[in-house]
Amino acid sequence: VGYSLGEGVLDSKSAGDNKTVATNIVLTGVDSSNYTLSQPTGIVVNIQKKALNIIDVEAVDKEYDGTTQVGLSGGRLIGIYEEDDIGFSLGEGNVQSKNVASMQLVNTAIALFGADCDNYTIIQPVNIFVNITAREISVSGIEALAREYNGGTSVNLIKGTLDNIIIGDDIDFNVVAAHVEQKNVGVWGVNYELNLVGTDCLNYALTQKCKVECQIKAKTLTIDNIIAQDKIYDG
Repeated sequence: VGYSLGEGVLDSKSAGDNKTVATNIVLTGVDSSNYTLSQPTGIVVNIQKKALNIIDVEAVDKEYDGTTQVGLSGGRLIGIYEEDDIGFSLGEGNVQSKNVASMQLVNTAIALFGADCDNYTIIQPVNIFVNITAREISVSGIEALAREYNGGTSVNLIKGTLDNIIIGDDIDFNVVAAHVEQKNVGVWGVNYELNLVGTDCLNYALTQKCKVECQIKAKTLTIDNIIAQDKIYDG
C-alpha cells in the first residue's frame, strides 16, 4: 500500500499565517482497497503577500511653495494576477528640503487599494527626482519722496511691500539705488534696484517692480548783499 499526497486546499486564496490546509491524500497499490485513510489534521500553511513593483512614476516639478510636499504622476503596477481587484493611490511625495534646488530625491508613500490589496505589498519606487524653482514675486507700494532740484539724480524711496510671498518666510528687500531719469525740474520716472534679503530669499525671484515717479521741484534761491545806490532827486 502507498499513497499519493496530491494537493491541499485552503478555504480562501488570501494571504495569511497558519491557514488550515484540507488534504485529499489517496491510497495506492493493489491492496489499497482493504484500507481507509483518515485525513491528517492540524496542517497549516503561511501564504506570504506578493511584492509588487511600480514603474513609470514621476514627480511633478514645482515652484517653491514653502512645503516639502511634491505631486506625483503616472505609475504602473507589475506582477498583479490578472483576475485580482487591485489599484494604487500615488498620494504625495516628500523631499528632505523645502528649498529651491534641482534633482531633489523624492520619497513616496504609494498605497494599494481594492478587494485583493491585502494579498500584496508594494515596493516603493526609487530614483525619483524633482526640481523646485524660485517663486516669482513682485513689489508694490514703493513711492519716491519729492525733493528740490539739487543737480543730481539720486532720490529717496518709501519702502513698499513684497507680493506673493509665503506667510512665515524670512524675506525682505533693501533699495540699492534709485535715480530719476533726468535731473531737471519735473515729474520723472525712477529707476531703482532692489536686493532680496533674509534666510528664505534664495527661494524667490523678483520679476516685477512697480512703477515709481518723483517730482523734482524748483530750488528756491535767495540773494543778499544788494545795496541801493543813493541818487539826486530826478522826479
